[in-house]
Amino acid sequence: LEHAEHLAARYGAVASADVAALLESDVDAVSICTPTPTHAELAIAAMRAGKHVLCEKPIARTLAEAEAMLAVAKETGVVFTVGHVARFEADHRQAQTIVARGDIGALKMATQSITGPFPEWSAHGWFADSAQSGGPVLDLGIHSFDYLLWLFQDRVVRVSAVGVREKIAVHGYALITLRFANGGIGLVEV
Repeated sequence: LEHAEHLAARYGAVASADVAALLESDVDAVSICTPTPTHAELAIAAMRAGKHVLCEKPIARTLAEAEAMLAVAKETGVVFTVGHVARFEADHRQAQTIVARGDIGALKMATQSITGPFPEWSAHGWFADSAQSGGPVLDLGIHSFDYLLWLFQDRVVRVSAVGVREKIAVHGYALITLRFANGGIGLVEV
């Protein structure tokens, strides 16, 4: 709450730790920028309160939670989207346009690497807790998975992955190969 109050003061907003009060307010939309394990509960509550929702990626910690969120979005009719920002980056959009136009022929292989130091910023270290975080595969890989699905315009039929665990309970480094139904290959490094 202290961090939220500091940020709110900077922008002339009001900080609150009371989710129920937020959902009862007249706000039209809610942006969920909390740790992954909280996404489903908060998004579902906001949608049931009639609020449109922009949820930080990944959508949820588990497939069951993600499916529940999508079901509630459909049931309530609110706008629900997940912040897959790669689709809005200029270089990514240009590459997708080139592929979609067929300028380079059929896409057969694409690779994307997102690497860097382990994020020490996660509040109370939740990112290093395997019960809460999928580590780089879920948190960073999701960007690449979404981007490659957009590029290939096809479904993934096989996934192979290898990872390294060092100092943390989740894989801190991984290489993931995606095989698409059309035979294309996507290689993701996180």
